[in-house]
Amino acid sequence: MFRRPPLTLYRYIFTEILIPFIGALLFFIFVLLMFQIINLVDFFVVHKVSAYWVVQLLGFLALSLLQPAIPIAFLLAVLLGIGRLSTDGEIMAMHSSGLSSRQILRPVLLCGIALFILGSGINAYLTPWATKMFRYELFRISNTKVMSTLKEGTFMEGFFDLMLYADEVDPKGNRLNRVFIYDPRDENNPTTIVANRGQILTNQTGTDGTPGVVLRLWDGKVYRSNPVTSFVEVINFQGYDIFLSLPTAKVVGVEKPMTMDVSELRRKIRELNRKPNKEWEDIREINRLMMEMWSRFSMAFACVVFAILGMAFGTVRSRSTKSNSLLICLLVMLGYWEVRTMSLKYGEDGYIHPILAVEVANILLLALSVWVFRRNET
Repeated sequence: MFRRPPLTLYRYIFTEILIPFIGALLFFIFVLLMFQIINLVDFFVVHKVSAYWVVQLLGFLALSLLQPAIPIAFLLAVLLGIGRLSTDGEIMAMHSSGLSSRQILRPVLLCGIALFILGSGINAYLTPWATKMFRYELFRISNTKVMSTLKEGTFMEGFFDLMLYADEVDPKGNRLNRVFIYDPRDENNPTTIVANRGQILTNQTGTDGTPGVVLRLWDGKVYRSNPVTSFVEVINFQGYDIFLSLPTAKVVGVEKPMTMDVSELRRKIRELNRKPNKEWEDIREINRLMMEMWSRFSMAFACVVFAILGMAFGTVRSRSTKSNSLLICLLVMLGYWEVRTMSLKYGEDGYIHPILAVEVANILLLALSVWVFRRNET
């Protein structure tokens, strides 16, 4: 005979978890944003980005951080919510009224399943889209504002690690006249370049896909010291290009799989699998793409695992619920990411299947959660 679930109990536990979840989600996104903002402060100051673009960039960045933030926030919310019920004796009262630990677990598990479904959609499409938009906007601002750092008749140090001087600067056409450049990037063989004309070409990419700009020079000479002969080599040129990677490339993230949705990842994997003679690097790339695709769902499934884990550890009565919950959450996430990092490395090298590599942390944590839950149940 079908028994109607205790909806009042479900609503009560939902409320105990929902409010801490929202607060924890905002807190973790804020903390993760702080690490990125530190890297972006110099960029905002140098390029004089308006408040509108700052807010838009931070919005894209916040959406891209939902993938790790949702499971962490849910784990902390379950620990706080169930921990408060246990500390106040409400879990004991539920047991006294005939409710088992498994019945109390059901609404928590339903929350985890709901977040798994929601998180799968977010991680599969919204997160890569936000990452791509963040990269695109930051790249676009970098290119449009690069000439703002140049001043005619002034030696400019630190311009893409170069020292640059130009008699005349035309910001509208990105043109330079009578240019002097000192390139110390190769310490053993520094280069000096002089040219009559120059132009900065924006929206360029390097051979490895790194975004940057090209400094194109005409009618000039390259002076390069030869460390072997101790002579100075002089090269005349009609045209000379210098690729300059943007200083924001590391912040933007040039890893293409991060900006691909699930459909694009599947298409890329099929293309690589069709290659007749796959090399070792092709196999590693397929493994990386597969792990990137399945990690989207693996991170979302962590919410189901954390529902059981939070219920298992949250029922341990303690006076300092908040501090213990934060400590448990921190220790679990440190162990989770350590195991995940190691398994992904083995998966990339082909020692274990890519799908198994992204699920190793979930499998181990699920086994631990079930064991602790059943032990507390008895």
